[in-house]
Amino acid sequence: MPLKAMFLTMTSESMMFNIFGILGKNEQLIQNVSGNFVHAATAGLGGLFAGYLMKKYLFKGKSSKEKG
Repeated sequence: MPLKAMFLTMTSESMMFNIFGILGKNEQLIQNVSGNFVHAATAGLGGLFAGYLMKKYLFKGKSSKEKG
């Protein structure tokens, strides 16, 4: 789950970056390379964290106490 959330977050961040670049009339998305790495790294870490929280709290399975 954390890896799926990471890939989803990185993809959506990339799409939003492109959409706002086009809306802001910056079609070439002029930015230095380190800015792109920072965006990708933070989106990846945020996705991993969100996936971990979803796995732990949202999709938790039945524990052994609930089965018996």
